[in-house]
Amino acid sequence: MTDTLEANSSITKDAFRKTTYDRLIEFFHLEPSDTASLVNNIKNLWNECHAVSALSSKLGISDYRTRQVISALYPDYHPDEDYQHKSGINNKTEIKLFTYFGLGHGQSNILYKKVYLLWHREGTIHSLSERLGISEYHASRLINYIRNNTIISPFREPNMKLSKIFEVFSLYKKLGTLEAVGKELGVTKERVRQILEEGKKYNLVYYKPTLIEQASNLSRKVKKRDLENLFINNQSENKVFKLLKNTYGNEITEEALAELVRLYGIDLKSLVLTARKNKCLLEYASIVQEIGHHPTATEMSKRKNWRKLWGRIDSIWGSMNNFRRDLGIPIIKKGNPRCGELLRGWREIAIERKKEKKRMLLDFINHSGSVTNKEISQKLPLRGPSLDQYLCELRNENLVNWSRKKNKITYSKKVFSLDNS
Repeated sequence: MTDTLEANSSITKDAFRKTTYDRLIEFFHLEPSDTASLVNNIKNLWNECHAVSALSSKLGISDYRTRQVISALYPDYHPDEDYQHKSGINNKTEIKLFTYFGLGHGQSNILYKKVYLLWHREGTIHSLSERLGISEYHASRLINYIRNNTIISPFREPNMKLSKIFEVFSLYKKLGTLEAVGKELGVTKERVRQILEEGKKYNLVYYKPTLIEQASNLSRKVKKRDLENLFINNQSENKVFKLLKNTYGNEITEEALAELVRLYGIDLKSLVLTARKNKCLLEYASIVQEIGHHPTATEMSKRKNWRKLWGRIDSIWGSMNNFRRDLGIPIIKKGNPRCGELLRGWREIAIERKKEKKRMLLDFINHSGSVTNKEISQKLPLRGPSLDQYLCELRNENLVNWSRKKNKITYSKKVFSLDNS
């Protein structure tokens, strides 16, 4: 910018304000009469900064006094050249606005749009300047620049009057519902919603419909039967929400969907359970059709997908027998019929062996007089828990005497035998 400006070579001390001149002389450590060196130093520093705000912060003087100094040095310099795009705000103010709206330095058009819409919401330049933390002078220059230049063309104002939007919004905040506002203005609640949506679209008002209003709007697009079919086919509230989200976008939320389910009186648990049962019945019917009869547990465990079906049946009905009983399917007896007879025979054999070992242990104690566990285990093929169990049973049946000395237990003969007991 300063490369095209021609410097004034005949500048004197009188071109500066006295206090400003004294501060600059002190800053550069010069003699009070050395005006030429002062001018050269300011020019060099200006060529490095290229901005009034940066130069004023280095020199320790105000932006206003800095512009006076630069204007004296460069007669062709115009203060507006220190503003970006001649929009009325300097670099410092623009950085503050970018930070306020969370934007990058290359997003000037978005910045102008947000400032313009915020000005419509606030209503006055004073309120806008207080909200943004900038001076009224800069706020006024920026708004005039946006309104008077083609930069405003990409975004139009709402079709209806701003006063109408603000009136409806103030009533909505006061009364709380669309229906109450509609009765107050003599219009339908749908018209009230449209006005608020128009204001929300241009960031003029903050309007968030209540859950009942969102569910009511959604009910005009999704009927009860269609919603039930979605739950039956997908068996998950999350999946249904994602499908509706892809169809209707941000118009639907999880809370609005839950409210719509409540308004329709849909019992999600029973609906999803019925859907899961129907799916299991279809898969089970395909298995029956494939093998020609109702499968046994052994047959159900042969394939991976059949095992998965078995697991789902257990989780829903509790067991495979409950599933068969619910459908009237004959319950298949488990195992080989001969197994019961074999088990009974083995049980009888085990009981007889146990009696023989107890009789052998009792005879040994009766003949030995007084013995310990260790002596018994050395003489008989009985050890560990089995020996302890047999001794405990003989003691409970009162067939042997026993006594304890410290940690040593001794067993001795009883006066009567096993046959008398």
